[in-house]
Amino acid sequence: MSRRLLPAPVLALPQGVALVLLAVLAVAPAAATTLAVAPVQDRVGNPGAVAAVRQPLLEVLADEYDLVDATTLRNALRAGRLREIDAATPEELARVGEATGAELLLSTTLHRVFEESPPRLALSARLYSLADGRLLWSGFAAASGLDHRGLLELGVIDSFDPLARRLVTRFLRTLTGRRSEGAADRSGAAELGTVALVPLSSVTERAGTAAAAEVTEIVRAELLGQGIATASPGTVTDTLRRHRLLAWGGVDATSLAALGEATGAGYVLTGTVETYEVGGGALEPEPHVTIALRLVDCRTGRIAWTGASDRRGWDGLDLFRLGRTYTRGQLAQQMTHHLVRRLLEEPAGDRGSRTFRLEGR
Repeated sequence: MSRRLLPAPVLALPQGVALVLLAVLAVAPAAATTLAVAPVQDRVGNPGAVAAVRQPLLEVLADEYDLVDATTLRNALRAGRLREIDAATPEELARVGEATGAELLLSTTLHRVFEESPPRLALSARLYSLADGRLLWSGFAAASGLDHRGLLELGVIDSFDPLARRLVTRFLRTLTGRRSEGAADRSGAAELGTVALVPLSSVTERAGTAAAAEVTEIVRAELLGQGIATASPGTVTDTLRRHRLLAWGGVDATSLAALGEATGAGYVLTGTVETYEVGGGALEPEPHVTIALRLVDCRTGRIAWTGASDRRGWDGLDLFRLGRTYTRGQLAQQMTHHLVRRLLEEPAGDRGSRTFRLEGR
């Protein structure tokens, strides 16, 4: 947390008094940023799991921010008729800031929960500036009780609540230090300009909507993490609704132009979740994920770049079981990281000339 320095007029005090004041004020914390924490969005219908996530979330955030009273935020959301924070436009979010006095707003979503031993969960979060409604940061995290398994099953977490607390604590470190290392060094991000992310579609056999929503948030977090300017999610949603484009994963020529005009984006990024499965037994799960992404030019409607990846949890495993991935969310994160890096590394003039197939990476 930042520290305040002594104001200049105090230097006129006697030397001994001034030194005492300097010593006191040098360690006095500056006023904390005011943060509104939205209720955790429950995509799994499990209030107990939501409580297990929200409690450590508030505890960690209270050490870094001044938190807005929950009733104050709830009244502001009701007044603005906002049922879903992440569908709110920047203007609507700015009004929430005016009503609550908050500078920032954090929205968290619980995507996946498995409470039996060994437990698993996946969650995402978005941080908005309430001065102008901009999306400042997006993150995703998934965990399994097996992630730190060692010899003789040491390190296995058998119950959900301790796993949730560990994941939330680790996850929020990426929020408090939200400048991604090396993001500013990627010239490809500047060349892309602003990208509008349209929710991915899904052709998976089960729970297709949940898989698409989860991977969409993974892609969003990766775009921001690698320094790519991302259009307001609420503006994208509002534009698609006004053009009655309710199906995920694609846009027509009219919607492309509208998205470009509404968000200032030069490109739309979308795609398809083709496989999002987990096989094997409880102690030896093997996730299998296939993702395809495509970048579309808002002005011409042409596909500017495509990339795809197919991986299993065993890929990259060495003799000591290092490199093993136990959850679909973690696997999708690894794949998306490589795909977005490839997008940025591809020269602008060559985009669309080939598809990257990252088998086994």
